[in-house]
Amino acid sequence: MQVRKALWAKSSVRYGLASVLMSALVFVFSLTGFSSMAIGQTVDYEETTHYVSEVGNRLLIDAPTAHSLPRGAFDLNFQVNAGGALTAATNVGLSEFLMVGFSYGANGVFSQDDPSYNPNVEFSVKWRLTEESKTVPGLALGFTSQGAGPYLDSFNRSTYKPKGFYGVFSKAIAITGYAWELHGGANYSIETADNVTDTDRGINMFGGLSTELRRNLKFAVEYDFALDDNKSGLPFGRGRGYLNLALKWVYFDNLQIEFTARDLLSNRREAESFERGLRIVYLEYF
Repeated sequence: MQVRKALWAKSSVRYGLASVLMSALVFVFSLTGFSSMAIGQTVDYEETTHYVSEVGNRLLIDAPTAHSLPRGAFDLNFQVNAGGALTAATNVGLSEFLMVGFSYGANGVFSQDDPSYNPNVEFSVKWRLTEESKTVPGLALGFTSQGAGPYLDSFNRSTYKPKGFYGVFSKAIAITGYAWELHGGANYSIETADNVTDTDRGINMFGGLSTELRRNLKFAVEYDFALDDNKSGLPFGRGRGYLNLALKWVYFDNLQIEFTARDLLSNRREAESFERGLRIVYLEYF
């Protein structure tokens, strides 16, 4: 009973924080003038619409970048993970610099078992501080409570911790004549595991590279040091960090299909192989 009350209190605090943040975001949203277009006003989509191939990756695989959605854009994301787990998410560009999103998931959706639903709706917010220039990288601050991989009911946490509070940069560079983007940042996750002695709190670091192999095919690789997830024992990290990669196929102008591979270094103690996944991203405008 005490454990149940503690979990309920934890969820209440998180929902309270979400309500406060969303109230603030709605206020900022109203200031952007996004909803100020008069009825019947036309929009020149030739000038305002950006396709998937033109909008920077908001995520490498799990790590955030300094990119966000343009004002008036939204996306729908569907991530299929190990064991038939599914995470659905949506993000909205409230302005050229502010993006907010929500997500929810369940285990066993694509399996013969009954789905096991996650206990909470998760949320995220990203504020882009600067636009990238020739000398200055793009910078962003954000928060996300959405982890990656299947949700572990026995530990009341995601397989891979959410980034929590983070700061990140993105900068275009040239490597062997090809255009790449370098991404890197630091984060502090507020999620810990229940039922174990979890001392894994502190600043973590992550980084990665992305490039466009051809107009409709992208590649991304990331490394998460997992400094805040290597002391808790099974089934968590053993100090190798998480190496992940993805191939991203732009199937239509507003539809991207991603093939993901997580934990190539077998950092998870119970892992027999790396985790294969599929993500579908749909981009549209209001």
